[in-house]
Formats: sequence, C-alpha cells, structure tokens
Amino acid sequence: MSFAGSAIILIILLLPGAIAIKGYYTSLMTKQSGYHIPIDELLFKGIIISLLSHCAAICIIRFFTGNINLNLLYQIITAKEINIEEKEITTMFLEFCRYNILLFFIMFLISKILKFVIQKWNWDLRFNSLRNNNYWYEIFSARYLEIKGVQGERLQTDLIFVDILVKSNIIYSGFLHDFNYSEKKDELENILIRNTSKRVHLLNEEDNIPKTSSPSLVPGDIFFVDAKEISNINISYIKIIEEESINNDVTAVSDTQNLI
Repeated sequence: MSFAGSAIILIILLLPGAIAIKGYYTSLMTKQSGYHIPIDELLFKGIIISLLSHCAAICIIRFFTGNINLNLLYQIITAKEINIEEKEITTMFLEFCRYNILLFFIMFLISKILKFVIQKWNWDLRFNSLRNNNYWYEIFSARYLEIKGVQGERLQTDLIFVDILVKSNIIYSGFLHDFNYSEKKDELENILIRNTSKRVHLLNEEDNIPKTSSPSLVPGDIFFVDAKEISNINISYIKIIEEESINNDVTAVSDTQNLI
C-alpha cells in the first residue's frame, strides 16, 4: 500500500471529530453560521474527538458482535504489503465504509443535539468557549437580549428598528429586513432595511452640538446599506402591544442599544 493510500485512510479516521466541530459551528440557516474553520484545522482540532468516538464505536461493536479484525487497517496505515485475498479485502472495505458513514452521521447528530441544548439554555451566551454563532447574528436575531444583565427579552421582540449613520453623515432609519455576514472574513457585509427614511447629521461648529435635519422618505421597498460605509448603528428592539380593551390602538415599547 502506498503512502498516499495510508494518508487517505488516516484522514478518514480523523473526519468524525472534524464533522462534529463543523456541525456545532454551522447551521442549515446560513445567517446562523458561526466561524469559518479550514479543513486542516478542523482535522487537527478534532483529533481527541475522533479518538474518543472510534474508541466508543469499537467498544459498542465488540459488545454486540464480538472481536474486530483491525489487521488490514494496520497494514494499510503502515504501508505494509497486504497478504489478504481480494474478495476478503472487498468485504472489509465495504464494512469500513459502512462503519465510517454511520459514525459520521452519529457525530453530526450529536453535535446538533448538543448545540440545541446549549442554545436553549443560553450557555453559549454565558461562556465564550461555547459560542457557536457570529456576533452579528446574536444582535440581529435579538439573542443579545438573553445575555445576563441586558434589559429586554428575545421573545418580547416583534420588530427591530435601526438607525444607521454612514460616512457621508446621513442617517438611514427603518425596520431590519435582512443582513449578510461573511463567515470567511468574519465581518458584516451589508444590511437591508424597509420603510426607510433618511436625515442629514449636522454638527454645529459654534457649540459642537450635533443636529439632524427633518426626515424624508426613501422610495423603494428595500434599502441596501454597505457595511463598509457604516460609522454607527443604533438598534431598537420593539414589542408591539395590542390594547383591545381600550381602542385597539397599537403601541410600541423599545429597548435601544448602541452597537458601533
């Protein structure tokens, strides 16, 4: 067996840990993605997890089916000459593939269950080592409000209103519609808002007091703001309360946070 074949087998054996870490830090919903980790770093960080997962899997297999023949695997990894019939090699190869595919699925499922439990109890907001979402997702999903000591609750947030000051000294205000975050660059790319208005941010040179002009409506359904042009963001988490017993009016209470 060549060195290349041995390297491929070793990489496959290290994949359970990498898959578990990747599953913990990513989501099917891209807005919840956490951190971009290169595959080589994933393999290195997942060594302990892979070792433990293989040990547990082998113990379970031995408990139910008896002994496991690891002789072929040892010969492949050490690049020794294989003295086994072709038919037996084919059977062992299929068993090896079946074993790894099942282990990959189990490790991915375990990581997702672990992530669900941690997020449900907000442990990732308390302990930085458990954090699995990017900072901007926590802010724009209102999970930020679940941090101890921060006023407000995520479940009490119906709308998110933003005031965005750009470098041209214009403030754009509106309800948050969407945002885009670069996982590889680990930075906010843009923000999309609706029901947008704008006003000019002015500075009185005499008394150094900032002032703003009267707001004017920005035409269009969605307004795009490039994050590179943003100087400051102010966010209001809004709760809508229907007062049916009075006159069915709708009032709003907000918790405002300065982000940048």
